[in-house]
Amino acid sequence: MTGQDVGRSRGGPTTKIHVAVDRRGLRSTPGQQAGHAPKLLEDLETGTTVIADKAYDTDAILRHISEAGAVAAIPSKASRKKQRPLDRELYAERNIVERFFCQGVQAHRHALR
Repeated sequence: MTGQDVGRSRGGPTTKIHVAVDRRGLRSTPGQQAGHAPKLLEDLETGTTVIADKAYDTDAILRHISEAGAVAAIPSKASRKKQRPLDRELYAERNIVERFFCQGVQAHRHALR
């Protein structure tokens, strides 16, 4: 991460990275450019669950997850005509990655260098 990767919005500190966490560890890509999600999701295994926020609610990402035999726990965007059901208990596990982001931003020597 570089100083360019961490910013501040009206809601507080934010990061500009995509992160995937699985049993193999943590993988990340820069978030300034679109199109990095498939790179993080290329090694999906059958039966895996992908938990992500609404930003990842695209037909291409959902198709990629489905073709890999994985399950998506991604809430539908408000603009989606047909809303998909969401397992809220499973989606609550996303807080693990959110806490990771907050710790990174709080630790200035890690977040800004």
